[in-house]
Amino acid sequence: MASAEPAPVRRTPLLLRAGNRILRDATAAVAFVAAGALAWRNHAVRDLEARATERAATQLLGLHPWVPFYEHDVLLVTNRAHAVVGIQITPACTSAVFLLPLTAVVGVLLCLRRLPAVRVLFAAAVAGAVMCATDLARLVSLIAALAWAGHRAFAWMHVVVGTWMSMLGAVAGLMLFCRLLVGRWWPARTPHSAPEARA
Repeated sequence: MASAEPAPVRRTPLLLRAGNRILRDATAAVAFVAAGALAWRNHAVRDLEARATERAATQLLGLHPWVPFYEHDVLLVTNRAHAVVGIQITPACTSAVFLLPLTAVVGVLLCLRRLPAVRVLFAAAVAGAVMCATDLARLVSLIAALAWAGHRAFAWMHVVVGTWMSMLGAVAGLMLFCRLLVGRWWPARTPHSAPEARA
């Protein structure tokens, strides 16, 4: 058989490795700080959700925000009968409930240094986007049920449909997160072994 010399191993410069480690640790610290902010100061997230729901209800459902009233976590709109209806986004009904553990897990994974940081951050961004989009759809469906069908339809939508939508968004986000971290979307190709050269 013909002998082949092993390819030289390329080593990452020490300064570049130190910079990558510092950047990774700083990103992990930011993730833990973000998780703490989501736990103790999530009113900013609820305010953003209220304003996003208001915009979606205006553009998609034809509802109009009630301008004289403004509160961070309260959304008030007027329906076609010019009646004012609204919902309050409580700390237990916000997407921050799912984003908090996701952000904490990102910080832990970055500290462990077992997976590439870019992959961890990309997987978290995709999972967080899925969770936020599902939560926005849930809030829009709640305000639509309240504006068009009254409080009884809102209660049913909130307890049954809203709960299932939240669970679906959380499970889908978690599955995407795990899949993007450690899985593949298609089977890996196995290279065909070259025929051995005979002397």
